[in-house]
Amino acid sequence: MGEETLLTLLRRRLVTVEGPEGSGKTTFALRLREELVSSGYDVVFTREPGGTPLGEQVRTFLLSEESADVDPLTEALFYAAVRREHVVRVIRPALEAGRVVLVDRFVDSSLVYQGMVRGAGVERVRAINEVVLEGLWPSLTFYLDLPVEEALERLTRDEGRVYSRFDRLDAAFHASVREGYERLVRSEPRFVRLDARLAPDELVRRALPILTRHLAGEAPLP
Repeated sequence: MGEETLLTLLRRRLVTVEGPEGSGKTTFALRLREELVSSGYDVVFTREPGGTPLGEQVRTFLLSEESADVDPLTEALFYAAVRREHVVRVIRPALEAGRVVLVDRFVDSSLVYQGMVRGAGVERVRAINEVVLEGLWPSLTFYLDLPVEEALERLTRDEGRVYSRFDRLDAAFHASVREGYERLVRSEPRFVRLDARLAPDELVRRALPILTRHLAGEAPLP
């Protein structure tokens, strides 16, 4: 089997979930994982930043106010470094073992937050991550879209949430994040837009047939 064919097989099982703060990504991803497991799939759920001991340590720093003044490109490099560890230690081994990997945030978050919104430059951030991923870009990404006003309202009423520094930023920042994702969704055919205003069970009901057809190879990779 050629490297390109192997990479295609690995990519088909790498599925990511993206969206702004408050969109319910984690709840959606965990429920989607439950449905896949009940259907007989072997699924690894993981998250970024994080996913490894190193990643979780760096996550604490990156999401805290301590990192608020870090240079945007430096910030992008931090994310890329722990992403590399995540890919090498967790994601690629799981894919090579035939498992489905479901990731709560991945490379697209860096393209949007650091590349577009923070100003590091989307092409520079993309180039950095080309080195990190070695071709292992996600093949399917569910994007949970949510109007900024509703996202901010959810953040204020979520009493159990551990707030990150991004959660506390103003409406203009969150609007820029949404605009950044819109740019990616329009340019990348692997994105499936879901309305995050829907109930979690309805989101999963809509996403599951798309995902299972994709995993079965019934949909071509972008």
